[in-house]
Amino acid sequence: MPSGDTNVEKRDRVQADWDEAADHWAQWEPNIHNLLWPVSVRLAAGARLRAGMKVLDVGTGTGDMALFAAEVVEESGSVVGIDLSEDMLQTARDRARVLGLANVSFEQASGDSFAAEGQSFDAIVGRFSAFFFPDVVAGLSHLRTLLKPGGRASFSLWTPPEVNPVFGIPRDALAPFTEGQQEADAFNPFRLSGPGLFATAMKDAGYADVTDEEVGLYQFAPGCDAYWDILVKVSTSFRKQYDPLSEQNQKALKQSVLEQVSKHETNGIVRVPARARIVTGI
Repeated sequence: MPSGDTNVEKRDRVQADWDEAADHWAQWEPNIHNLLWPVSVRLAAGARLRAGMKVLDVGTGTGDMALFAAEVVEESGSVVGIDLSEDMLQTARDRARVLGLANVSFEQASGDSFAAEGQSFDAIVGRFSAFFFPDVVAGLSHLRTLLKPGGRASFSLWTPPEVNPVFGIPRDALAPFTEGQQEADAFNPFRLSGPGLFATAMKDAGYADVTDEEVGLYQFAPGCDAYWDILVKVSTSFRKQYDPLSEQNQKALKQSVLEQVSKHETNGIVRVPARARIVTGI
């Protein structure tokens, strides 16, 4: 099968996964926003967003990063948020309408093939999206062609689960039940997550002055049961491994996860630490 067809299939699968999760992301919007706001702040700082800039947000999802950027660039600037999932984008449009932000728009598109129709951008941001490109280096290289001279691109990705309890806890709990199962690279949220790996990909794609830093954050929930509900509904990859299990194994898996999550509970509130990586270049 030609590689192009393979890439289309990979994008279709990513789109289907996010369409499936869209309603749950809308339902748990405050909790997801609470988890990811430090990343949005650092991405904006890495891209040096300011009033009057034109910004492209790659993999905008339900719009968090695009809406934040739209506030920063003010009415004199503009933001385009793109995502594969039209269902996610509908939530983003609803949020922009309620906020009265007329300087942000949303389009269904993949960042590694987005046709900007002659547009160029002062900055590109991508929150947990670029590692889903079938060919990461090629996708990053394409995005660089959309930058104005001197424009900056800033991307976030997760650090490995070994140092990232939000992902390490469910991964370790799943391990006894999913031995031998492994996601293909294009669907692996820890692709290029090790120190320096994504930075190297950016350099290979032609970016200069590449920086690589980490930021701490945490997953909030009003109790362990709520944390479990968020995990099962929001994480498509977890749900796909959980649903096929027997009822007995599902109960055992839940107990294993909650035993570890409870260690991060204080006064009925759960805050599970997480770590992300911010990589920026020009």
